[in-house]
Amino acid sequence: MRELINKELSLEETKKGKKNRGEIIMQKVKIAEKIHDTIINFIDELKNERMKIDTDFDNEFGFQFEMGVRLKEQLKQDKYKVFFEKNVRTVVEDAEEFIKKEMDLFITDTEKKNRYAIELKFPRNGQYPETMFSFVKDIKFLEQLCKKGNFDKCWAVVLVDDDKFYKETGREKEDSIYSYFRSQKVLVGTIVKPTGDNKSKFIELTNQYTIQWKQIKNNLYYYIIEVENK
Repeated sequence: MRELINKELSLEETKKGKKNRGEIIMQKVKIAEKIHDTIINFIDELKNERMKIDTDFDNEFGFQFEMGVRLKEQLKQDKYKVFFEKNVRTVVEDAEEFIKKEMDLFITDTEKKNRYAIELKFPRNGQYPETMFSFVKDIKFLEQLCKKGNFDKCWAVVLVDDDKFYKETGREKEDSIYSYFRSQKVLVGTIVKPTGDNKSKFIELTNQYTIQWKQIKNNLYYYIIEVENK
């Protein structure tokens, strides 16, 4: 009799455990969708001119701030916090090998069990090959956060108003950094730093990505890359 009772209790605990895990997964999906929707709504604000470049923000810091404010508003009912320029070492142990030290936007619950990050870029000073390499660096950083930091999902969001980042000229070399951002060459494997004294420096991507620029209006374009914990 005692064995039968223990077996039934064990089955009940298993059912509860499965239910709790299911609820946790659904909550993670819900938050990820809210973050993604907020990013898209931000783009729509630019498209519909409810927000304007050079009026509401004119640099990368302003881009980060405006995005962070909107995320705070959308996630406050879920009791999620949004941190700016969060040092990765305060969140992840053994982060010495990480390619960057700070996350542009770090999003988490009160217990910091569920984690998300966004890297944002809005370059306006040319330096195209170097800046493109920094785009790759952001993606690698997000891969590290997902793999070593156990982040649930991350996004790299790039906004540009200069067609030299996205417009194909027909002269892009197959092995150049330009080919990934102008010709939709698959971004995968070893990406070598294109300029300067550190040409031997490289980034090794774990997964593969395709940069798909989308027009907002005129010469204002953006792309979003999602990185998941698989």
